[in-house]
Amino acid sequence: MLSISVAMAGLYFLTTVMEVSTFAQSVVTMLGLGAGIDYALLMVNRFREELARRGNAAEAAARTVETAGRSVLFSGSTVAIAMAGLLLPPLSFVRSIGIGGVLAVVLTVLASLTALPALLTLLGDRVNARACCAPPGRSRRERRRRGRRLPAGSRRARWRWWC
Repeated sequence: MLSISVAMAGLYFLTTVMEVSTFAQSVVTMLGLGAGIDYALLMVNRFREELARRGNAAEAAARTVETAGRSVLFSGSTVAIAMAGLLLPPLSFVRSIGIGGVLAVVLTVLASLTALPALLTLLGDRVNARACCAPPGRSRRERRRRGRRLPAGSRRARWRWWC
């Protein structure tokens, strides 16, 4: 979301210099979401593996950037070069789509290599929490039912602070 917001701001400032197609917003959103989710899944998976191996979140994040970060950088460079191909035609609306696509991918790669490892380091072992907002002490089947009351005499579980 960070990269999409910054890329949209870049497109807004680009409107002062050239004509920008309305399709550029859709391209920025689609590429930003698609690449962002893909890169985040790759980085989080690698972070979990490194965290299980090393135990220290800072070392796991550093190793994640060294290994999975290289793949993210290569993949993002490939997509950015492909989107840069839209800068060649002499049509301003096609060029604006290319600029938006390149902006979205470059900013997504930057966010994946900087902000995501920082967040993973802060999360540490909590990155492996499965159901973070479900009240403890209930089965999965009971959590799915709506409107079911707790048995008399039982305490209502407190929600965790990150929910």
